[in-house]
Amino acid sequence: MLLLTEWREFADLDPVKARELVAHPVVVDGRDALDAEIWRAAGWRYHALGRPFHPPGPRTASAGSSHGG
Repeated sequence: MLLLTEWREFADLDPVKARELVAHPVVVDGRDALDAEIWRAAGWRYHALGRPFHPPGPRTASAGSSHGG
């Protein structure tokens, strides 16, 4: 999921409910509008522009990948 607006109806999404709607819970927050801790706690891989990259824990399926996530 890409968040590219600061509109409240998107920034206020419930990450738990949204998680039920996607096959791959990855969010890119292009406006720094989401709370990273809440989204990660709900099971999302969270990335934001302008924030340091925090890779997820060890990955087993793509351990040989060299692109970093």
